[in-house]
Amino acid sequence: MSIKFYSRPRDRSLQAFKDWIQGMTYRLNPNAENSITTQQWIDEQGWLDNWKKFWAKVDNPSKSH
Repeated sequence: MSIKFYSRPRDRSLQAFKDWIQGMTYRLNPNAENSITTQQWIDEQGWLDNWKKFWAKVDNPSKSH
């Protein structure tokens, strides 16, 4: 089964990835306090690791199985 992404960060920068994830989090719970939805949910290395994994799956969907 391939993974389909129906939205993506505005560009490939790490900051765009963070904004995209935090934006989805806010859409899931718009009533949460702003500090909860915008706080970093992982440390900086975790952000970087997940950013790399995301783009690897986008660039090589056949290898993500």
